[in-house]
Amino acid sequence: MSVCNVLSSYAVNTSMQYNNASSLISKTEAQFKITSQSSSSGDAVLDYYHNLCSNFPDMSFRLSDKEEELKHMNDRRPYFGYNDSLNQVGDNYSELGQISIDIDVAVIRKMQNDPSFEEEVLATIENIKTYHVAYQQEAINSGMPYMDYCLQLEGDELQKSQGYYSSKYSTEEELRRMWDAEEYQRKMGQYFEEQKAELIEIYLKMTESCILKKDELAPSEQSKEEQRIENISKATQQVEDEYEYAISKHEKIERVDIADVLNDRKGIGLTSFPVSSMTSALVGAYIPKESTEQDPIIQVDYKVNGERHVYNIHVNDVDPTNASDMEMFAYLTYQGYIGNKIPGAINNWSAYKTIRREDDLDTYGEFQQLLGEKYFTSTKSNAIAMIERVYSWMKNINHSDAKVQAGWCEDLLAMLNPVNDTLENYV
Repeated sequence: MSVCNVLSSYAVNTSMQYNNASSLISKTEAQFKITSQSSSSGDAVLDYYHNLCSNFPDMSFRLSDKEEELKHMNDRRPYFGYNDSLNQVGDNYSELGQISIDIDVAVIRKMQNDPSFEEEVLATIENIKTYHVAYQQEAINSGMPYMDYCLQLEGDELQKSQGYYSSKYSTEEELRRMWDAEEYQRKMGQYFEEQKAELIEIYLKMTESCILKKDELAPSEQSKEEQRIENISKATQQVEDEYEYAISKHEKIERVDIADVLNDRKGIGLTSFPVSSMTSALVGAYIPKESTEQDPIIQVDYKVNGERHVYNIHVNDVDPTNASDMEMFAYLTYQGYIGNKIPGAINNWSAYKTIRREDDLDTYGEFQQLLGEKYFTSTKSNAIAMIERVYSWMKNINHSDAKVQAGWCEDLLAMLNPVNDTLENYV
């Protein structure tokens, strides 16, 4: 398991967002500056990279920079790659039938100084070419036919992986236009908010009635319900996309050998958590040998910044009213393992994450994503109170998705409170 660059994952599924933004902005006089650093001259790294790409004219390439991306992880938008550019060579990146490879600049630099490593990378690319048809078929069978390969350094060793996605990657022009459009909309939104505040103040002075102002400006029950239905769809899609991403990187989890962790443990679950705005850590759930029916143990395993972490979670000791995401992941994954599964959901943990995101959207108007390892392992929250809060409004919405997820809330509350037979104590 390793920390993975999620810029590629971000670049997937943005074409539709870009088209929507482009359609909206085309009605304004906004100007976009589309730049690319891939054509820079006098750069030894780029010269070497372009020469490498020229040896494989039937493939498409992109040049990333993991180290620099980490430095910019708090920037408002992702750092695109080496010199803040995707540096794409070749067309149809990630599309069906096209061999697409993302190379980290650290690999290029080592190739420049190590002939034997250079031979290893070239052999790896040839190997990708030889077996691409099999990998492509695997991607098609999984329902995610768009794919690429990633070459990067793990310590001082070359690491190859592949990612499968349900939509093709966006181009650099699409990504830059979308971010420019978002920035323009943000500024215009801020301007209109300021104007609205002034108008509200004038209105209050005219009416001299805060109660009247509240009644006039409050959204109708129908519009609130429509917003909640939209939030259900948004949260569900986000969780499904994250699950697809974790599954596509699953093979990395078993590549680590550590002396004090037994190899005969049984893998039963998979998730990820955001380390930064651009990187995520894959997390595996395992049943270790020492786990028993009386004292079930879930072993949570992940790697951040090259350091591996393994935790034993005693399921019976998890308190859902004061639990971290790691504890809830372990608890809910174990429930699924012993047969307590939520109908209609990918798995119990995915159902819980979907409900939690809907609570954020309903409460704050946006998903409150917390970045970093400590938020996954240490930050505690009351899962039962959160689920109750969503159920209180979800059960009243006359929509098929809401009815299904109201059932998820009931199942989750029963699963987290097995001593109770009804929801009367909670809702």
